[in-house]
Amino acid sequence: MIEPYYQDKFVTIYHADCREILPELPKVDLVLTDPPYGVSYKKKGEEYMIGDTVNLIPYFLPLARGILKPDGAIYLFSSTTKLVDTLPIFNTYFKLHSIIIWDKRIGQIPRQLSHYKLRYEPILYGSKGLHRLNGYADDVFQCDIPRGHKRVHPTQKPIEIVTYLLENSIKDDSVILDPFLGSGTTALASKQLGRKCIGIEIEEKYCEIAAKRCSQGVLEFPQ
Repeated sequence: MIEPYYQDKFVTIYHADCREILPELPKVDLVLTDPPYGVSYKKKGEEYMIGDTVNLIPYFLPLARGILKPDGAIYLFSSTTKLVDTLPIFNTYFKLHSIIIWDKRIGQIPRQLSHYKLRYEPILYGSKGLHRLNGYADDVFQCDIPRGHKRVHPTQKPIEIVTYLLENSIKDDSVILDPFLGSGTTALASKQLGRKCIGIEIEEKYCEIAAKRCSQGVLEFPQ
């Protein structure tokens, strides 16, 4: 088993490819992650290619199912353009309960000006067995994307929405997993809620950022 890049009472971060380390980890109660939908790193013999990049969804979802407890849940950030491709794979391994809409309030300008502004992002919520939310929750959540000096990762998620999703599903002893940790928002939100989190990140520079955020206890990343 690989040694943690960072570890404290609540957070364990591994600098690794999640496809290699997930089979070695203990079962978790919740998976919350924003996987890359086309990455430039690949291995010999990769099957699921997008041009010269790898689509990790077909690799990751069966591993996520394997590591989830029977009553565990999964939250998967997606995109409007990738949703049609992701849903069939998601439904192969999990029961889809809801597509949560993250309303970013101010639309992002698309790369092609002939397209609409990207104001929302879908989040797939499902389970492999029976999972109950902690009461009622809306499937639309409004909060701004991180901007300016608050943004330390190109697809960084606001801690408000991660906290919202966690609070809807965690129990007192829940262990959360984020196999594509990025700048560590899932780990930080879990720690602030007093829950344990395992994070995996393949880029060392983001492991460093995530570790720095989490080492500051329950404080956010310096503004």
